[in-house]
Amino acid sequence: KKPILVSFYSPNCEYCARLEDEYEKLGVLSKGKEYSIAKLDVTRNQRVVDKYSIRYTPMIIFFIDGKAVEYVGQRIAKSMVEFIERKIKYVPKELNSKQAVQEVLKTKGFKCILASDKKGDRIEFGILGKYMEECALFQVSEGLAKEIFSNATIPSTLVLNEFDKQPFAYTGSLEYEVFISFLDKPVSYTHLRAHETGRNLVCRLLLEKKKKKKKKKKK
Repeated sequence: KKPILVSFYSPNCEYCARLEDEYEKLGVLSKGKEYSIAKLDVTRNQRVVDKYSIRYTPMIIFFIDGKAVEYVGQRIAKSMVEFIERKIKYVPKELNSKQAVQEVLKTKGFKCILASDKKGDRIEFGILGKYMEECALFQVSEGLAKEIFSNATIPSTLVLNEFDKQPFAYTGSLEYEVFISFLDKPVSYTHLRAHETGRNLVCRLLLEKKKKKKKKKKK
C-alpha cells in the first residue's frame, strides 16, 4: 500500500486549527508523490483512535509498510515532507573512520550502531530505520568496530546512550517488533529508575531538560 501521513484532529482543537494552513501546503507539495496525505476526525472514529492510541490532537502518524510512526517534528510543511521522504528512502549513515564514530558517540540520545558486514543484516537494519524514531541508526564495518569496541561482541548491534562508556551488544533479531520489544525492556543504565524502559528514559530526560530551562528563564 501507498505510504500515508495522517493528522488526527478534533474540530474544536485550537492547535489543530493552527496546523491547518501548513497541512494544506503539505497537500500541495505532496501532489503526484509516492505517498498520500489525509486527515481524520477523532470525534467520529473512536475505533481508529483506540487502535492507534491517539493521546492528543493534532497527533500526526505516518503509516508505511503496515507500521505506524509518530511524527514529532516541527509542524510546518517543509519539515513534514523531509520526514516522509527520509522514511521512504531511509539508509543508515555509514561511519568510515574512528573519528566519525567518536563524533557520534559524543552526541546526546540513544544510538544504535550496526557492526556487521553481512548483507542481510544491513538490509534488515535499513528497513528498521524506516520505522524507528527512538534512536539514531548508524553502521560500521566489523573491522572498524573491533578496533573501537574491543570488548564488544561483533557482529552485533551496539546500543548506547549519552551516559554509556561501553555499548550493549544486541545480537537478536532486527525485525521491528522484536527490536522495539528489546528497547522497551528495563536495562541497567545509571540514570534509569526502577522498572523504567530505555524509551521512557529518553522521554523523561527531555522533559526534565525543558523544566530546567523554564526555571532558568523565570530567574
